[in-house]
Amino acid sequence: MGQPRMGKTRLAALAEQKLLSHWNSVTVIHVDAVRRELHMHTPWMGFATEVEPWRQRELEYVCLDRALSAGADVAIIEGNGISPYTVDETISPDVKVLVARVNTSPAEILRVSKEHAVPGWWGEQKSDTYMLHLLTQYSSYSDIWCRDFPDIVCDTTDLDEGISSACGRICSELGLEG
Repeated sequence: MGQPRMGKTRLAALAEQKLLSHWNSVTVIHVDAVRRELHMHTPWMGFATEVEPWRQRELEYVCLDRALSAGADVAIIEGNGISPYTVDETISPDVKVLVARVNTSPAEILRVSKEHAVPGWWGEQKSDTYMLHLLTQYSSYSDIWCRDFPDIVCDTTDLDEGISSACGRICSELGLEG
């Protein structure tokens, strides 16, 4: 979990690749896609997960249900629609990782995001002014989450190193070699 542009999707893809060498099947649930599909996406309303607080648990339960219904050996549930405040009582994950670019300015986050962007990412159609405003808001939420949940933070300021480290931590917590 973590705010947008922090590396969650890249981490999920790398973790999926690593976990497939230990298990037969791994499913990835992209919470943000589920949030949009269920019309729970409420941006610019001041909600850290862009989900109305009274619907937060519902979204997380739906994602858990989809993960269980997939029948895979392991499920990775990723997205900024997951709240570190409710995830233990809804999804109850074996491993929790909060990815964040610690002490990084919104301008630097935007620069790195563009540098590592895949074609078609949602921010490429937005102006830098819009993105900087959005990333400023996201950074403030991220700072609060990092303060409140320091034990699960994986710093992705150096994106490649941070993602590799976070993936190693996931493998280690699952008792696997990273």
